Formats: sequence, structure tokens, C-alpha cells
Amino acid sequence: MKNVTITKLSPIQRQVDEYDSLKTMQTYRGQAKILLQLSATVVILASFLSQNLTIIASTILGQLLGFFTLSIFVGRGKRWAIIISQILWTLATLQGISSFLANIQKTRDVNNGDMKITLLAIIIYFFTMRIFVQALRVENRRIKIKRKHQAK
Repeated sequence: MKNVTITKLSPIQRQVDEYDSLKTMQTYRGQAKILLQLSATVVILASFLSQNLTIIASTILGQLLGFFTLSIFVGRGKRWAIIISQILWTLATLQGISSFLANIQKTRDVNNGDMKITLLAIIIYFFTMRIFVQALRVENRRIKIKRKHQAK
């Protein structure tokens, strides 16, 4: 009898091997792209709550130029876009948390709803950051394999 070994591919290796055949939601880069687009959409919709046309227009312009454009490059697997997304996502999360802390310091009142939203933002941050990190790992592995083949 022959020994048959079945090796289970890591999710990263599977995505590298099936890079061009997986659907958008099956890839980390696709999930990151959709997260950026979803985030931009939510921010744009939330800006309408301000009822200030300048804020609405600048938010829409910023989100379209920033996150939507970035999402296109993330979807194409550009490492620089993934890294910039990680930086911007971190800065946005830190800004939200610092606004919450500044509000507590100013009012000396901890609003339970604000606390829940801040906790939710932190949870979402770690969830999304994991996806960005995994997308970057896939792209790094692809480059490593490509360089290995070029060296031969």
C-alpha cells in the first residue's frame, strides 16, 4: 500500500496558489477592498447628519479620493496601498478614541452609549487589521516566490 500524505495548505498559501482564480470575498485583498469601500460609504452617509454642505462635500470628496481610490489598488494587491490603508485605519481609530476621551475630560461624564461605540470601534479595528495584515502576507509571499523563480 502506498502512503498518501495529505497536506493542508495554510490560508495564505492557498491564496498565493489560487491568486487569480479565487472570488473577491475569498481573498484577503478582496475583503480589505470591500472593507475600505464600506467604511467610506458609512462615513459619507454619516456626513449627511451634519447638514453642513461644506462638511458633506469635503467628506464625500475625501472619501472618494482617499478610501475608494485606495480600495482599487488594495484589490489589485498593491502592497503600498495595503500599508497606507493600515496607517489610515489606525489613525482614524485613534482619532475616534481620542475624541471620546476628550469628551469625557470635557464633560466629566462617561456616556454608556459612547463607551459602547468606542469599544465597538476597537473590536472592528482589530478585525479589519487582521484582514489587512493577511492581505499583506499574501502579497509578500507572492513576491518572495516570484524572486525565487527569477533567481533560478
